[in-house]
Amino acid sequence: MNPAIVVLAALICSCGGANVFAQSDSTRYINGLPVSEDDTVQQFPRNDLGPSNKLIPLTAKQLPPSVLEALEEKAQYQGWQDSTVYFEKNTGLYIVPVKYEEGVKIFGLNENGKPVTFSEVSP
Repeated sequence: MNPAIVVLAALICSCGGANVFAQSDSTRYINGLPVSEDDTVQQFPRNDLGPSNKLIPLTAKQLPPSVLEALEEKAQYQGWQDSTVYFEKNTGLYIVPVKYEEGVKIFGLNENGKPVTFSEVSP
């Protein structure tokens, strides 16, 4: 048998066999991110979700003595009685919105009455 025919037959079989084992890539790229036909929305279990912000409105009687003392002492909190003080369960902070002529300032106090956050909202 002619060695050229054997080599040619082996070459044809190997090329045809390669197509059998080859896999087609169905992944498309949009903005550099892979997107395929089998992409689905993932459902996360309820216990895997992040904590939700729990704001609890408080009255002056429900405030800890150290927070109440800080609110009464400092002039920057003047007028806090006219608004609702909130306790945020996730952070343990007391959120105090104080209305001014320019807008609203929102203070955050820890359980010791020390200021930890501040933001200002314009009308």
